[in-house]
Amino acid sequence: MSLQARRTALCALLGLCVTQSAFAQTTPPAAPPAAAPAAPAPAAPPAPALQPTPAVPPPGAPGQPQPSNPPAATPAPPAADTWGAPGAAQPPAAAAQPLPPPPPTAPAEPDACPCPVDASGASAPQAVRYTLESIKIRGNTRTHTSVVRRYLPFKVGDVFDVDDPQVELTRYRLLGTGFFRDVQFSLRKGTTRGLVVLVIDVVERNTIVVNDVRMGVSADADTQGNKVPLRAYAGVDVAETNLLGTGITLGTAMALSNDQFGLRVRFFDPAFLGSHWMTSGNLLYNDAKDFFGTSHVEYWDPYDVTTQAADSAVVSYKRFGGSLGVGRDLGVSTQFWLNYRLESIEASYPLEASQLRGFSV
Repeated sequence: MSLQARRTALCALLGLCVTQSAFAQTTPPAAPPAAAPAAPAPAAPPAPALQPTPAVPPPGAPGQPQPSNPPAATPAPPAADTWGAPGAAQPPAAAAQPLPPPPPTAPAEPDACPCPVDASGASAPQAVRYTLESIKIRGNTRTHTSVVRRYLPFKVGDVFDVDDPQVELTRYRLLGTGFFRDVQFSLRKGTTRGLVVLVIDVVERNTIVVNDVRMGVSADADTQGNKVPLRAYAGVDVAETNLLGTGITLGTAMALSNDQFGLRVRFFDPAFLGSHWMTSGNLLYNDAKDFFGTSHVEYWDPYDVTTQAADSAVVSYKRFGGSLGVGRDLGVSTQFWLNYRLESIEASYPLEASQLRGFSV
């Protein structure tokens, strides 16, 4: 065989090998088994058997003629696209995935709301109500707890409505006693569902109240009605509105001047002997004088048959007595009272008196 024939056979052999290798690389990998078995592909025809080719020594080997200008190597033909060709493996069909069942739908609930409705048809807000399990009072260091409970219209076991106007009225009523500077209501959870604890926080204040203090000078007269120089007087009114933390009021008022004296004592118990009845009492004593006229007053003294003239006619008196009362609450802001008064007055006064005006009486 000539050198040219050997070179042609070698090139044909190399081209066949490159084609088979490219075909092996382009063959797609086997697909995973599908849910449904695919029909078997027809078997490819067997490749023709190659005739053995005698070994050809490479060019330039000893004993071989050396070409003056060796030919360039022939590039391998591109790999043929055998996808879809008859006899080639076909891509497996996509497995049919079953559709997920639709989610179950909840049955529609009938509109059976028992809530009240307003004129427009909208649901009206319902009152928030609880059952009082207990009532806790905090902050009262001097005032007895029973005194605070006395002003509460709520009891353990009652249904407590947070929107009840009596809640705010009760708070104002406690503030109106004068025992506390601040009062706050709050609710806490009870031991079981639906039960609450009413917590009342109070801040106490000073209960010694000075109602009035007076001091000054004024014109005065003697027992005969004649003017005297200015004389001083003084007066004070003070009360303890929470005596020993019991809620009892004890007060006194006193006035003092030359030859005159006045005293008043008052008492008030909002829960007489722990009951719902209230009691009050007043005790007074006066040893004083009243003056009538400003100048040139003529009067007839019963102890002296003659007519006398002075700057004023004087009435001296002593007054002693008092009053008792009993009452009861009819509501948060309403009370009912019955009072009885008894007094004794002793007076000394002229039988007749007139003030001189001009030149005649």
